[in-house]
Amino acid sequence: MQHKPIVFRPLFGNMQGDIDEAFDSLFHHQERPTSRTRALWSPRVDIGETSEFVVVTFELPGVDRNSIELTFDSEMLIVTGLRRRKQLSQEHSCRRIEISYGPFERAVSIDAQVDVAQGKAIYEDGLLEVTLTKTVGAREQTIRVNIQ
Repeated sequence: MQHKPIVFRPLFGNMQGDIDEAFDSLFHHQERPTSRTRALWSPRVDIGETSEFVVVTFELPGVDRNSIELTFDSEMLIVTGLRRRKQLSQEHSCRRIEISYGPFERAVSIDAQVDVAQGKAIYEDGLLEVTLTKTVGAREQTIRVNIQ
């Protein structure tokens, strides 16, 4: 007997994500909506800093590193990409689908002056860790950051 998969979509969309983003933008100025992609989901992020570095970690499990694009533009670090759903055999049936697939985007503001040319990004175990070196008087520029 074939079962039709149940696709879990909260009644009010991603309410927790929407609330988090609203508070981030009001109190921390961490988010900026962008129109570069038609994002279907947005990865979670941790932002930390030391006296020398700003470290931003994006949660991207199941995303092929070749589909990730990381840019820095006007004090905004922006990650975009695509998480593809694996093709299942015809005998395989899904009962519930909660994992988000498709294009994604997340933009976070970097409040410190950083030298993006010295930026380093490492993608490992589904986490993209971006380390930016703090500077005094860094130029404003748009640059692609290579992912290792």
